[in-house]
Amino acid sequence: MLRRDRNFFFCWFFSVLAGIFVSSVAEAYQYSIHPSDDTYVSNFTGEASNYGVNYLYLANTPAFLAYAYLKFPLAQIRENEVVDNATLRLYNFSGYHSVITVSYVAFDDWTEETITWSDHPSDHAVPVLMDSKFLSYIYENIQFDLIKNISWPLPSDNEDNSLTLLVTLSSFGDAFLASTSNEGADNNWLPTLNITTHTMDSVVEISSVPLPSSLVLILSGLMAFRGSACLFRRKR
Repeated sequence: MLRRDRNFFFCWFFSVLAGIFVSSVAEAYQYSIHPSDDTYVSNFTGEASNYGVNYLYLANTPAFLAYAYLKFPLAQIRENEVVDNATLRLYNFSGYHSVITVSYVAFDDWTEETITWSDHPSDHAVPVLMDSKFLSYIYENIQFDLIKNISWPLPSDNEDNSLTLLVTLSSFGDAFLASTSNEGADNNWLPTLNITTHTMDSVVEISSVPLPSSLVLILSGLMAFRGSACLFRRKR
């Protein structure tokens, strides 16, 4: 092989390598997931009552309490995906001036048709605070950051492919709130778990020590520039 042709080959090799390196470092995915089960529990009419109805009800009053539980299926998210963002969206149609709190519960063995106050998930696992928001008005969507205070998903969620969230009111007095559930008629108003993830491409994963992003950009730019220079040289 002539020297000129050999140089041309290596130039184009680096150019192709740069393109592969830049485009294959990571892949991003987005998911919008509705709950498989969601309902509320309350001690209003007794601890054995089930409220598997078409809305979520929250209450924090001197007379009674009501908590909402939502369970989301995670089977479509692969084990090698890293969660970058995770939010819960709720649409509230009744109640106002309330502090809504969303917590994680590591217990998924429940269904909306059977759950009661006497056997709700928080009796089996201690809730972990994720986020809280102050609701000023009704008829609005409100979003909660689920990875603000916790690394998620946890190993137990990967094992059973489910995530349980507890929604309560921190305000005390005559506070109450109603939100739509998975029986709603329009997807725009359903509770929604929005997740953004990424996964590394094993083909280009050369070392267990990742390169800084700035260095990746510099190397990629240099290789692309070298390829362009080669093309110019070849035309001459």
